[in-house]
Amino acid sequence: MNANKNTNTKLAQTKRGNRWIAVGAVFGLLAVGFGAFGAHGLEDYFAELAKTDPALAVKRLGNWRTAAQYQMHHSLAIVLAGLLIHCRGSRLASYAAACFAIGIVIFSGCLYTLVLTEVRVWGAPVFLGGLGFMAGWILLALAALRDPAETSLPAQPHTGANE
Repeated sequence: MNANKNTNTKLAQTKRGNRWIAVGAVFGLLAVGFGAFGAHGLEDYFAELAKTDPALAVKRLGNWRTAAQYQMHHSLAIVLAGLLIHCRGSRLASYAAACFAIGIVIFSGCLYTLVLTEVRVWGAPVFLGGLGFMAGWILLALAALRDPAETSLPAQPHTGANE
């Protein structure tokens, strides 16, 4: 009975870790796509904007690059958190991955939207995404430093069905 419980716990943590790894990979894929779109797809947009307001064109291009770079960095952080969950079953690493994902959506999403719409209100919530990133890094550091037994996710019963 105890061996079955340990197997179920390991299977559950492996699935959780793998899900976060997949989420990080998808965010990374999107970061590459958004970065390429900013460099090539928005080239004419930035060129036109530069004719009327060169400083704003430089600023918006910088916003786009920052959004894509932070998205990529934190996509990799989600993958790292997923590996920590996979290996150690760390609850803190799960929270870190969630903070990174929320940070990407808010920080990068708002910057992308700001650049595309020129509606300045989209710049306001960006700092909340940054706070999400910082919380994620703190949680990831704590997850790495703590004993795995202290941060383990609770076992979930295995139903036998594919999830």
